[in-house]
Amino acid sequence: MNMSNKKRFEQALNDCENLSNIDFLGTVPPSEMEDIFKQTKIFLNTSTQEGFPNTYLQSWMNGIPVVSLNIDPDNVISDNNLGRVVSKEISQKNEGSFERLAALSMPYIKELLENEIIREQISENAKNYIFEKHSPEKVVLLLESILKQ
Repeated sequence: MNMSNKKRFEQALNDCENLSNIDFLGTVPPSEMEDIFKQTKIFLNTSTQEGFPNTYLQSWMNGIPVVSLNIDPDNVISDNNLGRVVSKEISQKNEGSFERLAALSMPYIKELLENEIIREQISENAKNYIFEKHSPEKVVLLLESILKQ
């Protein structure tokens, strides 16, 4: 978690202190994140305002389904079955407590953790999506096309 909002960071730290099933890692250097993604079954994005998170690409590259509380850029998660989107109605004004966010996301998290068949299908979709849309070959061709115009 970045520290762009120190109050929110401290609240998350405090909320997670007494939860045995959550390890709050705080701010992690980018060079260490790949190892963390490789150990992950799902990625929960709690952002309420963001463009296209790089963490989605990192997750999908590793075949990890994304559970997003609010962010589904251009419906890419929904349209490609790359995870689950909890609610597009969450905003910074009403994002509420940690407990409310946990309650909203829990059915989706539970589904993906308990149903290996669904998780594996999403994992395959995620890897295919990255290969088809974000592989270096695809991105370089797109960039060349734009630059030539």
